[in-house]
Amino acid sequence: MSWMHGVGERVRALFNRSEEERDLDEEVRFHLEMEERKLVGEGMTQPQARREARRRFGGEDRMKERTRDERGTRVLEDLIQDSRYGARSLARSPGFTVTAVVTLALGIGAATAVFSLVDGVLLRPLPYTGADRLVEIRELGQGRRFFPSFPNFLDWRDRAASFDGMVAVQTMGMLPVLDAGDPVRVPFLQVSRDFMATAGVTPFLGRDLAGEEHVPGGPDVALVSHRFWQTRLGADPDLDRLGFNAFGSRFRVVGVLPRGFRLLYDADVYISAERWPGTVRSAHAYRVVGRMKRGVSVAVADQELDAVTAAMAEEYGGDTSAETAQVRSLRDVLLGNQRRPLILLLVASGLVLAVACANVAGTLLARGSGRRRELAVRASLGGRRARLVRLLLTENGLLAVLAGALGAALAWIAVRAAVVLAPGVLPRLETVSVDARALAFAAATALGTTLVFGLWPALHLTRTGTADGLRAGGRGRTTRRARAWDVLIAGEVALALVLLVGAGLLVRSLLTIVTLDAGWEPKGVLQMTLTPPSGVFTSEEAAVAYVRRVEEELAELPGVTDVGIGNLGPLDAGNWTAPARDADTGGDIGGYAGWRLVDAGYFPALGVSLVKGRLFKPGDQGVAVVNEAFARGLWGEDDALGKRVVSNFDPRMETLEVVGVVRQARDWRFAAEEQMEMFVPWWRYTQQVNTLRYLVRTTGDPGDLIAPARERVSALEARIPLEFTTLEDEFADSTAERRFVAGILLTFAATGLLLSLVGIFGVVSYAVAQRRREIGIRMALGARSDRVRAEARASALGPAVAGLLLGGAGAMLLSRFVEALLYEGVPPRDPVLYLGVAVVFLAAAAAASDLPARRAASADPAMVLREE
Repeated sequence: MSWMHGVGERVRALFNRSEEERDLDEEVRFHLEMEERKLVGEGMTQPQARREARRRFGGEDRMKERTRDERGTRVLEDLIQDSRYGARSLARSPGFTVTAVVTLALGIGAATAVFSLVDGVLLRPLPYTGADRLVEIRELGQGRRFFPSFPNFLDWRDRAASFDGMVAVQTMGMLPVLDAGDPVRVPFLQVSRDFMATAGVTPFLGRDLAGEEHVPGGPDVALVSHRFWQTRLGADPDLDRLGFNAFGSRFRVVGVLPRGFRLLYDADVYISAERWPGTVRSAHAYRVVGRMKRGVSVAVADQELDAVTAAMAEEYGGDTSAETAQVRSLRDVLLGNQRRPLILLLVASGLVLAVACANVAGTLLARGSGRRRELAVRASLGGRRARLVRLLLTENGLLAVLAGALGAALAWIAVRAAVVLAPGVLPRLETVSVDARALAFAAATALGTTLVFGLWPALHLTRTGTADGLRAGGRGRTTRRARAWDVLIAGEVALALVLLVGAGLLVRSLLTIVTLDAGWEPKGVLQMTLTPPSGVFTSEEAAVAYVRRVEEELAELPGVTDVGIGNLGPLDAGNWTAPARDADTGGDIGGYAGWRLVDAGYFPALGVSLVKGRLFKPGDQGVAVVNEAFARGLWGEDDALGKRVVSNFDPRMETLEVVGVVRQARDWRFAAEEQMEMFVPWWRYTQQVNTLRYLVRTTGDPGDLIAPARERVSALEARIPLEFTTLEDEFADSTAERRFVAGILLTFAATGLLLSLVGIFGVVSYAVAQRRREIGIRMALGARSDRVRAEARASALGPAVAGLLLGGAGAMLLSRFVEALLYEGVPPRDPVLYLGVAVVFLAAAAAASDLPARRAASADPAMVLREE
């Protein structure tokens, strides 16, 4: 523990300066006296010996410094001394200090906020035990990837040896629940046995669904989410008292899942998949999650399931469309789509930080140029270069500490705003916070920026010799100094250009989607979602009558022009797709077509126009309406009217006659390729209709219809839960992720542009000010003011052009990374965008240099020379 004693002694010495100084004085006098005696013995007189001894030791101050270094107290003493000096220096320049701190804080805050997002969404492990062993399994066949069928899942589970467990999950949409407060629709899933064990979670209360509950027609039991338990079941810990009515039965709650738990889907109610197991091997309606055994890799599991699936294909023949299997890490499945945009934001925040550092570095160079004489004086008095560099770095470190603290606060505000204003845009966003890891990142970033923006100016400013520094004082802009500033200007422009191009591409992509002619018009449409609970109606006829009665009530609302019914809204993502073929020729559509259950009002309510033929009539049977893409895909240029078609989604495989063709309306995918859709009358397939969506077009604000619509429909049947939204709001939600990424990137780009312009303005202003003497002499000798202004502008435009060329090359590389986030048809290397951004920068650089140039050219030469 001797080192602790030594540290304690040093610290005490710092707070007892007078005693230490006395010791140093005595030690210095002792060495000087010994040297004097030696020199007198060699024949010098006493005055000569005293002068020679002091010369050899470099003076008393230099001896004290060497003595302190030998004692080991100098480092801590210099740190405190430099910190005090740095604080006084920053306090004497409040404008510079505030500007530098705010500039760096913006960069550090942006980087820390995005790091918090990346850390919370991508880096932290999934909330499952042994999450690295969880995988998702899908079927591959006919060059396509499918969700597995339930029979194929059972074969995988029984035959594969690489897994400790495997579970099938099927989303069933929204479940109407009664007796849990007011009637409500909640998301629910069907899950197979060993659900919790495979997921690696422990219930908050109760247990998993047991084996005897996973049988056809098994008992009415369910698991519920922690959210549902709290909000709908009163957070009662006694499970024996908990239950709810659904499917016309009373379901008993046997377990409550942990807070925030979700597996593939967010759900509130979980019931057994084996109660109503799928039996068709070509019905791709389930998602399968497997837990690999310890030591088994994804590649090994994938190879085994390929062999199992190939054996199944040989055994079942045409009953299954699966040829091989695909095994992917569950982490990649859940977060893979988020990795690219988040990394893009992380790169963008790094560019903002780099621009901020370059800005402050230029400011420090400019400010430090006025301190050259001070540094030269210090060097002439014995200050070593390392000592001067350390002094400047300490001052810059104080800036970094202040900027780091402010940046962390800005990051906290930004993250909280993202969580509150953009919930659900990113997975696990609600768990993101500026925690200890983020604060450590902010501290490391602040420390790193100290070296980045502080070391180069410090080395640059202390490079000049003593005599040169005393002579230079402020006499203009040297070639070396000009080169340093030009590099900073070019670097800031290049970095900001990369940011602007990336933001411009994403914004253009978003505008393309927003202005896309989707074939339907969301403005002015209210969507009401209705899910009749089982047991409410005594017969199918009664249910159909109720559905039509609701339609009539909605049509009577003021301002309503059209009312339509469909099982899916235009923005609903679902698995309602299947192959289709010509019933007479057997010709296949060559892909998967949407299967939508609608009525005739569905099309005018959405603004989808009829191209040829007719729409549905009441009581229609055995008919279908297809869109233009479907007609082209199956029959090419032939007339689709009168053709007969069969869809694999139809459980009865009924042959349907095409009676109408409607315009293609792009659905929730907003893909550029054609989207084939087939529409059939909903009343012919009531067993497939779990939820109905009423689309109400109005001439006024659709939001104004919510209250009267709820009143009218609830009066018909109060036990049926209703949900309302406008299609404009749904459209906004469908583009929320794109808007989130584009908005942040655009903010970063604007910040980078502003910082770079401020940097250009500051550097050019200082460069012109340093040339005041030169400009004054030239003006006195007859130089024209326009020539002086042009040269001053060129001092900024030259490096700006170099930065544009460098930034253009960087933007080309970035565009390859951004390309996957762009809407199809948006060119990642759009020359118009690149040229537009370059023109903006050149104009901004010219504007930033114009004021200093005018100020220099309008100065009175005689006054300038007198001042110099």
